[in-house]
Amino acid sequence: MGRLKSMLLRVVSYRQAENVKTVLSLIIFYSGIAFFLSLFLRKGASFLLYHSVGSSGVFQDNVVREDLFREQIAFLRKKYKVVPLTDILDHLQSGTRIPSNYVAITFDDGYRDNWETALPILKEAGMTATFFPTVDVVENGEPFFYDVIHAIVQKSDKPEIHVKFKRREVAFSLRNAQDKEDAILRIVLEIRKERPEERREFIETLRDACAVKGNIKDNLKDLYMTISHVRDLERNGMEIGSHTLTHPNLPTLTENELAREVENSKKRLETILGKSIKGFSYPFGKRANFNDQVLSKTRGAGYKYAVSTEYGKVSGNTDMFLLPRIGVRNASLCRLKVNLMGVPL
Repeated sequence: MGRLKSMLLRVVSYRQAENVKTVLSLIIFYSGIAFFLSLFLRKGASFLLYHSVGSSGVFQDNVVREDLFREQIAFLRKKYKVVPLTDILDHLQSGTRIPSNYVAITFDDGYRDNWETALPILKEAGMTATFFPTVDVVENGEPFFYDVIHAIVQKSDKPEIHVKFKRREVAFSLRNAQDKEDAILRIVLEIRKERPEERREFIETLRDACAVKGNIKDNLKDLYMTISHVRDLERNGMEIGSHTLTHPNLPTLTENELAREVENSKKRLETILGKSIKGFSYPFGKRANFNDQVLSKTRGAGYKYAVSTEYGKVSGNTDMFLLPRIGVRNASLCRLKVNLMGVPL
């Protein structure tokens, strides 16, 4: 999450923060400020980051509507050269100039709409992308904690809940759809840094606070790809990389746990696909989510590169294990245009 959005969330709701950023992007773009700034900002290729395309039952901060995705792909096809991520990395490794109009598309997590919705649109446009599924999700249907939180809060009939975090208790209004969306985002941001067992304990506490009973997880399995979907992506010319086994906050893990997440996810994907896995995507992806120990373990596991969610361009001096990406929002096309011009909104 960017610094501007973090500051906005202290005083306004999630949706209001997103709207402010969209309005700023419109002003910056149509005033010519973005073009002026682009003359001085760092040049390089852009890696775009998507999660879900069009799904309604997932954590909504991860979703881009299908019609917006189509519009974004049409724009990219017209104004940029969309190439495989590895083509850009070939330039980086060889020391040759990386064209600033090069764009690579990536997807994290492993949502089924990547295969059902995004793949046909990409194929129609003649584009490829790199997909980083979380292995336990596609192998076993184990849902992401943020999707479980989304489902619990959405299912609650309570007008307000009191949620206990480690250091404080917070009241959240659930009176309407916007309140619920805002509560979900703030809860996820609060607990995503915790260890896996602490997340599980928190989810049970949240169920009690929301007065939600019944099996939540089984209702979420259809949101995710299966092994057969991942294989089909690869057969259709898409690259597959690893996004760990279970999507933990890697710096919270023990050395053995970290090795399992980084190394075993690679091995299991290689067994599934019968080919070498070159790329890794850090869960959550900010610099606080992959410390020096994580970097060392990733480099030593046999990967050729790793992508983050830090904003930036890929240029000649970019570290192959600190590759930045631009998160694509469920917002006006202008947001994407401004981001690609070098302005982080």
